[in-house]
Amino acid sequence: MPPHEQSRCYSDIVVPEDVVKVKKSQGKLKRHHPHSHLRMLFLLLMSLVITSVITICCMMERLRLESSLHSVLNGLLNADLIHSHDGFIFADMDRHHKKSLRPLDIECKLLGTLYMHLAARQSHDLMEILRGAHVIVQNDNGFYYSHFQNLSSNIHFRFSSHYSIVQQYAIPQGPLLDTILLGITHDNSSWFQFEGAAWDPFTRPMDSLIHVLNYFEYTFRRVQIGPLGTSIHTDQSPLVIPFRSFNNIKQD
Repeated sequence: MPPHEQSRCYSDIVVPEDVVKVKKSQGKLKRHHPHSHLRMLFLLLMSLVITSVITICCMMERLRLESSLHSVLNGLLNADLIHSHDGFIFADMDRHHKKSLRPLDIECKLLGTLYMHLAARQSHDLMEILRGAHVIVQNDNGFYYSHFQNLSSNIHFRFSSHYSIVQQYAIPQGPLLDTILLGITHDNSSWFQFEGAAWDPFTRPMDSLIHVLNYFEYTFRRVQIGPLGTSIHTDQSPLVIPFRSFNNIKQD
């Protein structure tokens, strides 16, 4: 075949459009393939860095809370415990406590009462309580549910995921203990727990956001988030403390 006819035959060959598109798309994929790998690697590294930073911050915060918890316990061990006419015990820790962690008066009343009446000077139980343990005072017939409501006039209704046969109440404390939540079990025993952050979206929106985050941690890790750490004693495995009358406590 003459050369001019051969070139004409090649030029007359028609390549289907779908084949042309496939080849073009393959070319584009080949050109962009290295960049997509780099982008994925960058996103993976950023995720690892962010996760590591969050983990380190959480660990540092847990260590800070644990240090604060031990400082409170040491303050209670050296505090002057003053019995008041309203049934509370005021823990005077002014002389033995750091100014940065010095509790408010309402917190001192609650700390002294917990230490003497409920924890019976047992540091382990008190530590779990301050870490946010869900506490049931067995067979108290709702005594502490009513008694703790006398801590302050600043008390309000609350709803929570915890079961109670009566209206639940939240009592704000201070920068150390934040909030205590009260309710009653089906057998008329008082329950309470300290919260790491209060739920009050109108006046304390940031605390309410932290409360939501704490709820997610409670849901996934099954631990209570308290003002001074975390506790394994949820409402499914509460810290049960037998009720002791004030007369028995004074005799002890």
